[in-house]
Amino acid sequence: LLRVAALSSYENRPISTGILLLGTTADPVQPGVPPTSVVMSYDESLARSKSFFRLAEGVHTLHLASAEGRLLNIIDIRRWASGARQNSLTPRAFQPHARATAQHGHVCAVLSPSREIKIFAEGTEMFTFRGAAWHLVDAQAKYRLWADAVGNEAVAARIFQTARDLSDAREGALFVVVREPDVAVSQLVPTADRLDLPIRELDEREDGSEAPTRRHLLHLLERRTITDLDPSVFMGLAALDGATVTDGA
Repeated sequence: LLRVAALSSYENRPISTGILLLGTTADPVQPGVPPTSVVMSYDESLARSKSFFRLAEGVHTLHLASAEGRLLNIIDIRRWASGARQNSLTPRAFQPHARATAQHGHVCAVLSPSREIKIFAEGTEMFTFRGAAWHLVDAQAKYRLWADAVGNEAVAARIFQTARDLSDAREGALFVVVREPDVAVSQLVPTADRLDLPIRELDEREDGSEAPTRRHLLHLLERRTITDLDPSVFMGLAALDGATVTDGA
């Protein structure tokens, strides 16, 4: 069904939708809700109704189904994620989906707005379907290699999370963690672009203008570390042209 939906659109926009398959016989979040009298299976026949996709857009609202594929309810995935801990292995927009599968054997499948099918289980994103092929995500192993190389868990987690978020948004970025900052930073980054140094005043402006430049705007973040910045601010900074260069501290 998700592959069929990925080939369709609604009002000239890609369709996004999703489903949470129960690993239990009853809904553990809403145990008192009686089962619906309408019996429908979650299969490609549902793609005939555009309203079906509008009712569950995949990012916040999802269909709920039994392990056999019988539709039971429409849910807000954030209610299912309230008891599990966040991690940096999953794009921020889909962390509730991963956390909802952290226990009871639930499985979540989502068609994202970028037409990528994501499969979540055991509290993390397991597989993606893009480019007409399935891909094993294996984010835990990749993160462990990255964190060991960086040597600072907080720095590694923030960069990894930002990279996952940018990738999910189909934006590019380049991150460099230098091992010997006293030597490497001066070779990689022009002095004017270094945020670890104070910006000079108006005498640095070659044209004599007093209008703020891009350089001055960036220096609003002067002497801040990447773990000091709000995640959305760091994501915006990382998406600018060039690379984000930091040390491991």
